[in-house]
Amino acid sequence: MNREGLIEKVLQEGERRADEVEAFCIRGRSVSAGIKKGILGTAEESESWSMTIRTIKDGRIGFSSTGDPDRWMECLDAALASGRIATAQEWGGLPVPDVAMFSAPSADLDLAVDIGNAAGMVEDLLAGAAEHPVDIIGGGVDLGRSHRELANTNGVAYSMERTIAAASLEAIREQSTGYEFDASPFLADIDPRAVGEAAASLAYRSLGGDRVDTGRYDVILSPIAAASLIGNILIPA
Repeated sequence: MNREGLIEKVLQEGERRADEVEAFCIRGRSVSAGIKKGILGTAEESESWSMTIRTIKDGRIGFSSTGDPDRWMECLDAALASGRIATAQEWGGLPVPDVAMFSAPSADLDLAVDIGNAAGMVEDLLAGAAEHPVDIIGGGVDLGRSHRELANTNGVAYSMERTIAAASLEAIREQSTGYEFDASPFLADIDPRAVGEAAASLAYRSLGGDRVDTGRYDVILSPIAAASLIGNILIPA
């Protein structure tokens, strides 16, 4: 079906049956190029679409989502049904329009979601890794662009474009491995050759490492290790 104006249909129908309704829709296109056995081995292109609906009636919040625009009515029905079995709670209402909702740009107008571009970045990854005597285990490049819309029955109507460029590589030298990645909404921030070189360098420099005795030591973390520690352990705690 025609996806244009679909959110408006959801809000109009939902407002007849609930106190408040919110709909979030995202559609996107992405390409990926992967490394296999040290060379460019895979290239894929995909498109996606999804919608999430939230309903509020008598303080009961319902939720449902779908990946098929033709089934938006079923999705709304499911959200309302889940709300009927939810526990009522104090509810202050969905957001109203506010200039603070508009965020900084996160889309690169120059980023072309194209297999050729992704393949070229993979070649740069491999060129960087070739600076050290290692074997390439895997890695690849992902490029994507998406359009997101959020609207509710209180008058909020917000949309934004988002892009993503990501590159990664994993290398091995005997029993020592190295991994590096980079990701950004802006293509100019990504240096795939540097990513490949960093992964290969880590694998090569880690060769012949010794075990250390149990004890207390000062540890210097790489940016990736520090980010993983903070994001996966400290923040959830």
